[in-house]
Amino acid sequence: MKYDPKEYDPEESSGQSHVPGIYTYRVVNIGDRTFSTGSHGVGMELSVSMGASKVKVYANLVMVPKALWKVKEFTDSLGVEFDPPPSNDSLIGREGEAEFKLGEKGYLEVLKFLPRDEWVSGSIQPDLVERKTPAEINYNGKNYPQPPISRRVHHDDIPF
Repeated sequence: MKYDPKEYDPEESSGQSHVPGIYTYRVVNIGDRTFSTGSHGVGMELSVSMGASKVKVYANLVMVPKALWKVKEFTDSLGVEFDPPPSNDSLIGREGEAEFKLGEKGYLEVLKFLPRDEWVSGSIQPDLVERKTPAEINYNGKNYPQPPISRRVHHDDIPF
């Protein structure tokens, strides 16, 4: 086997089981692309914070009129203006929060980008956000009273 042990990063969790929930993400890369349908859009690489680990999640946004609601959801999550459209480069490094689901192949997928006024977990920009508790947030008629998964203790690892 040929690999460089120095390249091992315990914070990259490609082997970790992924749990659906609400997590903070950072835009690592974003670029224009044309999909097989001929529609134009962007492909994104997001770094999702899952406790001490980071997970790569890939997402696409299609720039057709019927799908612009998702683009608006994304820009609101990052705290940038929808109109005029931001440049791709201006989005790299920005953080937002989203609800993630487990896709058919076991990878995390974005279910919903959360606007800044609905963020529930930690953020590096707390002065920009009016915090709400999970019980105060209503997602399509469903209340989520439990704390966000990114702050939950797993496997009962409390030292007392």
